[in-house]
Amino acid sequence: MADFSNTASSLNQSVSNAKYSNLSAPPKSRRNKSNILSKAKLNNTSKSLSSKAMLSIKQKKNKNRLPSKLLKQKTPTFLSPDEYINEVKGLSSEEALNRLLLEEERINNNEQKKRKILTNKAFIIITLLQLITIIVFIFLFITSTIKQKSLHYSIEYLIETILLTFWMFLNIIIIKHETEAYCSELVNKAKYVFTKIRTSGINMIQELRIPSTNSVSVLRVIRDGKSKTFPVSLLVKGDIVEITYGERIPCDAKYVPSERNKTYIPKNPILKNRQKFRPNFFESQVAKDGLQETTFNSSLFTFELLETPIHNSLESIFTSKRPTPPLGHQMRIIKREIFSHFFLYNFIIALAIALGRFLYEIIGNHLKENLLNVIIDYFLYRPLSAFIPLIFSPLIIGFTMVHVFGNSHILFMFEQLKKSKNEYKDDENIDEFDPAPAPTKDIHVSFGDVLKYAQSIFKTKKGTLLRSSSLLDTLGSITVICALDKEGTLSYPFPSIEQLFFIDKDGKSVILDVEESSQNPNGIRFEDSDWNNHLSSLKPLGLNLLLNTNCGFAEGKIRNDPHRRLSGLHFCGRTQSARQTCLCRLGREIGFSVDVIKSFKLLKQLYTLSPSHPSLEKMVDYHFKVPNMFSQIFEEASSGYQLITDGSVELVLDCCLDYWNGEDLSAIDRNIEKKILDFCQTATSNDNQIITYAYRPIHREEIFQLSSFDKKPLFFEMLPKHKLLNTSTALSNASNSNNIVSYGSEEDNRRQSIDVISTNPYSYILRSQIFLCLATLATHRLKQHVSDFVEDVRLAGIRFVYLSPAPERESKAFAERIGLETDWNSCILLSSDSESSGYQELHDIKAQLPRGIENIRSHIENVDDIPLHVSLFAECTPNAIKELIEIFQENGEVVCCIGSALNFKNISSFAIADVSVAIAPLHTKQQTKSKNQISLQSPLTYAADFISLPCSLFMNSDSSLYILTQIIRESRELQISMINAFFLLLGSLLTLSICYIFLYLLLNPPLFTTWQIIWLSWIFLPIISATLLSTPHDPETMTLMPSKNQNHITNKNKFYRYFIIRFILIILMVVLAFEIILTRLLKQESDTFSLFKIYQTYNKSFLDWDEESRNALKYAQIITLFLFVYYIIWTSATFVNRTQSIFKVSPIMNHKWFIVSILMLILHIGITLINLDMKDTFKNSLGKIPFYYHLLFIIWPIALIPAHEFAKKLDRKEYTRCQKRTKLEFNTKVGMHSPL
Repeated sequence: MADFSNTASSLNQSVSNAKYSNLSAPPKSRRNKSNILSKAKLNNTSKSLSSKAMLSIKQKKNKNRLPSKLLKQKTPTFLSPDEYINEVKGLSSEEALNRLLLEEERINNNEQKKRKILTNKAFIIITLLQLITIIVFIFLFITSTIKQKSLHYSIEYLIETILLTFWMFLNIIIIKHETEAYCSELVNKAKYVFTKIRTSGINMIQELRIPSTNSVSVLRVIRDGKSKTFPVSLLVKGDIVEITYGERIPCDAKYVPSERNKTYIPKNPILKNRQKFRPNFFESQVAKDGLQETTFNSSLFTFELLETPIHNSLESIFTSKRPTPPLGHQMRIIKREIFSHFFLYNFIIALAIALGRFLYEIIGNHLKENLLNVIIDYFLYRPLSAFIPLIFSPLIIGFTMVHVFGNSHILFMFEQLKKSKNEYKDDENIDEFDPAPAPTKDIHVSFGDVLKYAQSIFKTKKGTLLRSSSLLDTLGSITVICALDKEGTLSYPFPSIEQLFFIDKDGKSVILDVEESSQNPNGIRFEDSDWNNHLSSLKPLGLNLLLNTNCGFAEGKIRNDPHRRLSGLHFCGRTQSARQTCLCRLGREIGFSVDVIKSFKLLKQLYTLSPSHPSLEKMVDYHFKVPNMFSQIFEEASSGYQLITDGSVELVLDCCLDYWNGEDLSAIDRNIEKKILDFCQTATSNDNQIITYAYRPIHREEIFQLSSFDKKPLFFEMLPKHKLLNTSTALSNASNSNNIVSYGSEEDNRRQSIDVISTNPYSYILRSQIFLCLATLATHRLKQHVSDFVEDVRLAGIRFVYLSPAPERESKAFAERIGLETDWNSCILLSSDSESSGYQELHDIKAQLPRGIENIRSHIENVDDIPLHVSLFAECTPNAIKELIEIFQENGEVVCCIGSALNFKNISSFAIADVSVAIAPLHTKQQTKSKNQISLQSPLTYAADFISLPCSLFMNSDSSLYILTQIIRESRELQISMINAFFLLLGSLLTLSICYIFLYLLLNPPLFTTWQIIWLSWIFLPIISATLLSTPHDPETMTLMPSKNQNHITNKNKFYRYFIIRFILIILMVVLAFEIILTRLLKQESDTFSLFKIYQTYNKSFLDWDEESRNALKYAQIITLFLFVYYIIWTSATFVNRTQSIFKVSPIMNHKWFIVSILMLILHIGITLINLDMKDTFKNSLGKIPFYYHLLFIIWPIALIPAHEFAKKLDRKEYTRCQKRTKLEFNTKVGMHSPL
């Protein structure tokens, strides 16, 4: 035990001499007092430990002191990226840029193909009908001019012809513009990115150490002979990339041997797309030395890309077709129903009436007027006039304008929410016992701002994908939100420390929980109140953390927020995100101050990798990483030389013989090793990353055997000759969730990890270390509001689905953090049995959940639809994710994908989702300016532009997900209001046409003149319908269940029934009123009333009526126009809310509707009175109509309102039943094989 106690003495002395002191001006609390007393006590204890010679670890005695010149050298520094000159030159930056810009030609070809696509049969039919109607009006104008009875009627026909022609061309222009915009907006967006690259250029002064995280797709590429870290989406064919073990490549690549890797012989020189690069790519290496010194880039292997990665991605973007949203499907069905049934049948009826009337006139020899007039009137003018409200309908233009305005409103609000610094607040009107919808920000969106935004969108050539993604329709109909990434989107890109593990003096495991705390001076705190009882074990760790950082702490820079630690391991290859997290805050929390490290002088940095470590043989791809460790040699004036290490548990534990128990050193036996490995397995299954910390005092005599301490770090590759059964095999199995940890043979209590022969002087120093502690870092420290967001969208009937690349246990650990269910029927593995570790929960096996993406469809068709109700899918690959999204869409789900804007594998999923939201996982650099003042953008900026091409929305890294819930709420409300406005407009237009048909059936003249139809169809009805878009917020909007994108309008009879109930009374009263008014104006009061009396008296075409009769018809049309407007205003009041009674939800709450309705009523009263007072003949025309008719006309809404309320009651009953059924289906997970 002499060697143990001597080493313990050195360890205590080094920590005691570190002036273990408190932070400056700490808050005076009971907790701080307790820490101070404990620290003082432990310092005194450490000084009393024995101090014996380190005989067992001496190699040679050398009494010579180190040269003073050597000791005075500056602290070693990391290599600069510009110093990294590669032997392989690669492409030049200019050549690579030109190759990237060649991809723009592919975009132009795609644009030409898409613009050749011709469309829409309905549009062609409508245009032909419009043209025929215009020709008829031209004939009427010519006929009226030839007769020269009245120039007034000729001018009227001419003006009507001009207006109808204008409307036809306006329709053509708008539809042509929208069709071209739909086909070209994605192309324009891509061309805009290429234009930016061409004009602004790429900032090639790129830092080599870009953060390494799963949600950022970068590779090292050799450009101009220098190695740079570059986004995958900007690489081109012919690029030479450097990859290390554990990385994937975005396309096929060919191995290029280099001088530093000439001994590596590949089994197959081609590395396939998305293939994980592992040591088995090469033939087996023969170990020549246990520790072999290498260069810093010896673990980087060069490959030549055989294609441009973005090439296939652009093809995927342009060939993918998004599903039509639910509202689009409904509009198509309604359009088909109107023109295939209503229009066709009624037009046939009108022609039949015309033919019968014409034959009656011919056979009975009653035809006395011009035959051409009769043909035009009977066969063209009357039938087409009945359908002018539909043929020249404002529905197409109105629907387009509302969508542009609605999309502008959503986007403008989205941008304002991203900029706003206000806090999200809950709705105060919600009862505390009711489920509360997501909180919102109070954002004011003015009509003028939205109008300007709409104008810019309407003209844009570079904006968002409003039309191809149907943003407003899709956001309001989302049923599934798929999260494609974790780091940077749902959780922070860098992990935070969660637990510390060490062994105490009794050999027991001690686990201390650590959490972020904004109230704590250090921004971090121990959750355990008695943590300071373990200060003797924590002190070496705290010293290690502060010496092993480069965040400026040594210069007095104090950071209390989570921040990065730059590591030279980036030169060696891809590192875990945990190794890039600075833990200086924990060292300060343990009690060390900046004065601690001032007495330590850094002499050397050592980087060690072990690519042939036995633990890699059975390690699954997700956990695959090359074991590595980072060591530093320090000199301290009083305690001598020390080695501190942090690294992978596999490698560091192999290099440790003993562990520090807080008071002394103890040997690592099988029992201690089992405790360490059990903790590692638990942490790994929870998807945590582990860092192992070790320490070793170095005797002065050992220092002389080492190489000179220049400023360059040393890089080693550890090649063990013997496979270590205990640690290596156990950790390999621990990383494989399917197996139980096995431990080595029981030959000896001492570990045999140093049984490797090496001539390198650093070998014994690195392999004789003391285990201090394990630190687990949680990769799932959630961003703000994430778990609440998941709960809120579930309340809104939107299923949140996490698509995880990790195995099941690790996926469930994160899913539980964000609030997803992790019990039975909660997780499906998308990998096949041969691709995975094979682990499955017992209850999932009993539930017979499908395994593998290839079995999902057949399971849904033949067993049950449980896969559509699962919120967690594990072991996902990009192709599996894409196919799963397609399965969702095939089964009626409206899918929104959220993911990293820098993750290259997300492109295909973004392209096929109904709507996609890209989230920046990191803060990218702002543009810089060169000497000639040209703005240069960061490569990450362009990479985000390419990857987010299919995305309609882009969120910053610091944006809250509550932005999505607020714009979803806004989209739902706009969509509901838009549907109400659409059905009011459609119902009113159909009512107008049916009134025409009824009067034509009664052989009466037209209900309205063409300009009156134009006024109603183009002005009054669109305006009164548009006011419904400003309906006040409904607090229950985000508690409603959205309908799926299937089985649209299955019960058409229901809609016909609702239309008849709501509008039949208006139709009857308008027809009756017109008959009564026209009869009274044409004849004396003593005449009896008869429906066919007008035809019996004036049995010739109204075109041949005399002037007085025409005036009577005109005034009847004026009065009926007012009555139609009057009834529609009352009807619109019932459309303010779809299901709620007007007595419960007052329409006056919609202030715009109320004001516009009053103004329209006053306007039409004025128009009626002015027109009735124009001629002396009919100056007292209103007096000819009996008072009781006036009273009936005015009080008719008393009958209308109950009819509308009855229809709403039926609709409410049906809607409530549908909501309950949908909610039950949404919340159930009971399948055919589900446990009881």
